[in-house]
Amino acid sequence: MKAFKIAICLMFSSLLWFFHPIILGQSEDAEQARVEKGKLEIWFRFTSAPMTERDIYYHICRLYVNDKEMGESPVVNKENKWVRLFSVELEEEVYNIKVLHGYASKEGKWAGEFSKQPKVFRVGIKKGPETIIKYSYNVGLLYDEYIYDKVPPPPPPPAPPKISPEHKPRIIVIIPEQHLRRPRIPDPAAETEIIRKFVENDFWVVDQFQVMEIRYNDESKRALQGDNEAAMAIGRQFDAEVLIIGEAFSQRTDFTSQNLVQCSARVEARAIRIDTGQILATHGLTATVVNASEEIASKEALAEAGGKVGDYLIREIIRKWTSAPAPSVRVKLTNVDFKQLVLFEQMLKEKIKDVQRFHRRNFDVVGKIAEIDVDIKGGAQSLSTELTKEELPDFEIEVLNFTANTLDLKLKPKATTPSGLALNPKTLVFIEQTESDGTQKKYKVMVLKFDEIHLEYNWAIEFSDGNSRSGIYVVDAFDKSHDYGVDWEAKVEHPDEVGAEVKPKGTAPWVSKEVFQELRDNGFTTIAVDKYVRKDAIVIAELKGVTVFTVDVNGKKANLKAIEVLTDKEDKLLIMDELQNPLVLSAEVAGRYKSKVTAIYIPGYK
Repeated sequence: MKAFKIAICLMFSSLLWFFHPIILGQSEDAEQARVEKGKLEIWFRFTSAPMTERDIYYHICRLYVNDKEMGESPVVNKENKWVRLFSVELEEEVYNIKVLHGYASKEGKWAGEFSKQPKVFRVGIKKGPETIIKYSYNVGLLYDEYIYDKVPPPPPPPAPPKISPEHKPRIIVIIPEQHLRRPRIPDPAAETEIIRKFVENDFWVVDQFQVMEIRYNDESKRALQGDNEAAMAIGRQFDAEVLIIGEAFSQRTDFTSQNLVQCSARVEARAIRIDTGQILATHGLTATVVNASEEIASKEALAEAGGKVGDYLIREIIRKWTSAPAPSVRVKLTNVDFKQLVLFEQMLKEKIKDVQRFHRRNFDVVGKIAEIDVDIKGGAQSLSTELTKEELPDFEIEVLNFTANTLDLKLKPKATTPSGLALNPKTLVFIEQTESDGTQKKYKVMVLKFDEIHLEYNWAIEFSDGNSRSGIYVVDAFDKSHDYGVDWEAKVEHPDEVGAEVKPKGTAPWVSKEVFQELRDNGFTTIAVDKYVRKDAIVIAELKGVTVFTVDVNGKKANLKAIEVLTDKEDKLLIMDELQNPLVLSAEVAGRYKSKVTAIYIPGYK
């Protein structure tokens, strides 16, 4: 028998040992699942002033925790007696506690809410001693009021993430206001208080005087109604990155006093990110103020509510502005073909540091526009800086504009003006020209011979109606002539013939070396662009910049570096950036014609 008992004990011990980890694990899981809670108690009584003859109503209350209804209280029907309205267990957290007071019927049922309500309590619940809220409702000789006997101090707001002023978004605030008796308030108190809060927190804010012009216009109304395109347009107009838009209104409320006025105000606002249209935060609060002046009471109520809304928006904007480890940058590329787009994405992947990922959103083949979302540490500013460091074989990147999270780029063909494009005998230039009346012409120019002063070439014109003409043209003073115009169909005397009269000629389709040199060295020169039509033939030509002109050279595409020239008559010239061959690659002569070089052939050039 003894041996049997020992065997049973050993078997039971083995079972305990086998199941011990399971039981222990379940216990640990239960311990981890247990949530710490604390208790909230709300006590209330009503009182009346001595000698008052005003009616006293019984109270019944409803409890709301973070706007969620939690139950109904017993009826409070005895004066000067504390009644525990509610006792609830809540998880350890910060809550907004609202007690809604109403009239109690004879049957002890809810019969409608009071016009005057206590404030919303913000309390932090912790494990341990219960959190107690204790307040009274006093029926006075002139007016009634809530008296707060015991209210726990509100927990301090969470500290916002640290962010330096230069990295904070630029803000514009638009909060139109109205008081019941004044549809528009010229000096809005809520807007002013919200701006003050942002300025105190080192934000750059658009001046309120600038906002005054648009506060009540149609675009602001559309933004207020939820039109994000209108909101984004307003932000871009004022170079802001976040728009705070909302509305505020105040009105006089019931108040039993001959000398005092009570006004309630509500402020609602939302923060919209300008570059994406994302809503960063939204909030609304109500405040009530008593004063001898209705105007002052309404403004103080608006300011109080506006200040609290501003505090909330600041915390949320900073939190969301800094929360993303790698902000997404919307990159817009213009003047890009598909091959260049692939090369650009390859560069992002292989050469730009801190790029975590990217996603091509769309590509417009006709418009040559692409959009890419790029996740990169440091945002658009960092990405634009890195892109300017890269050397790309086929194109250059021009930064047009950027905000914190957008970057506008333009791809430009890289200038690859080859060596060896100096003027040579038998150089061929093909030109297409459209007259102002729509007439189409095609020119072929072949250089016969030249020196430092003279240039002789053969020209041929083919008209759109099938007719053609040709001849030989001689340019005298090719080194210094300021006459670009030319009459190719006039009779030209050959300078090599004995007794021929030599006269300076227009240099088209080139400019002289002196004209080119003055443009490059001084930035301007004088030139006769079309003296055969214009009476005031000489115009001022000014260098506007350097660009790229794409053209066939010996059967291959080449990106030729060119200078942009604009005259005071609005003529536009693109001249090849080559002193030994200052060919006009394209010309727009105002009111006369447009021409462009379509191909160049230079013997011996590779």
